Amino acid sequence: MRIIDGKQRKIIKFIELGITMFVWLLFILFLTYLIPPISNNYFTVNKDTFFLFALIVSFISLFIVISLTILWSVYNKRKYGELNRREFPNDVSLEELSEAFGVSVKEVKHFQTVKWIDVEKKLTQEDLQTALDLSQFFLEYQPQFQIKTGRIEGVEALIRWKHPKSGVLYPEDFIPIAEEAGSITSILEWVLSEACKQNKLWIDMGISFVKVKVKIPESLFYQSNFIEIVKNVLNQTELEPSFLELEITEQTITRNISQSTMILNNLSNLGVKLAISNFGSDLFSFKYLQSLPINTLKMDRSFTASLFNSRKDNAIAEAIIELAYRLDLNIIAEGIENEAQLNFLIQHQCNYAQGDLLSQPIMALVCEEMLIGMQEIAAEGSMGD
Repeated sequence: MRIIDGKQRKIIKFIELGITMFVWLLFILFLTYLIPPISNNYFTVNKDTFFLFALIVSFISLFIVISLTILWSVYNKRKYGELNRREFPNDVSLEELSEAFGVSVKEVKHFQTVKWIDVEKKLTQEDLQTALDLSQFFLEYQPQFQIKTGRIEGVEALIRWKHPKSGVLYPEDFIPIAEEAGSITSILEWVLSEACKQNKLWIDMGISFVKVKVKIPESLFYQSNFIEIVKNVLNQTELEPSFLELEITEQTITRNISQSTMILNNLSNLGVKLAISNFGSDLFSFKYLQSLPINTLKMDRSFTASLFNSRKDNAIAEAIIELAYRLDLNIIAEGIENEAQLNFLIQHQCNYAQGDLLSQPIMALVCEEMLIGMQEIAAEGSMGD
């Protein structure tokens, strides 16, 4: 949802006011020039009287419109002002806030988004460093399911910031600021380290064959020490490289194909698995897929969202799945939100799926319970055979 700031709201209100005045002027002209004088046995009204009457009515109406606008603004300021002044625990639900302040859930979401944007504008490099020092960052994991078996094949590590004033912030709220401030390397190194530590812990618990997946932004991918960062994290966490998969967007790779090929080859030599995310969203030449050491294609979520809009949209998704099969690559569809999308992927034999329909991003402990439960079910099934 696009957020309208205060300046834009004032412009919109002035436009609405101008339209109102214009409509009333048209009304005056209509009364003055199009309606003939009204006359009967009791009174006679000429055009001048009509004009004066219409003018008075228009000014009264305009005054009412302006007054109502001011009153509505004051009401909203008081209503949301109380919501803004108070601090709430992070586990307070949108429904509870909605009921407490007499506003809709949609309004609460809108208010939170605006508040987060205001906080984001004030973020500095010191804030980000403080977040690292005080362990305010944490990870959630969104499982990726093997469609054929329903087994969890991997989990994508997603960073969150438990901001002391604004609650939980998401990557889009602070990663661009981190890139501008030069803190992105420290933050992503922390993400890599925490994700690898967690996966090593799961493996030591007996949970195997699950890859942890981390998105790598362009600003970090092309850093001269990026390979060294990955190597150091793997050495420190003692995670087998094949249990780490790095996702690089199609746009990042195509920005400098020769340099990205060299970087990807170096990562592949470490034993790390590699995926192209947002696949299909850019003018990617298919000939590069033969030379790049890629293991997985992650179909851009826009294709999943547009399924069933037209036959052409379906055909593109089918073609991407078929392309992955022909090149012996895994294919993941993300953004699965309804049964129809999932059934389409099942029908066309897509390997893996990720989305809120299957599982929202979850904390490590919840994910651990899911992994253990699935492993126990698989073990029971093999004993039954």
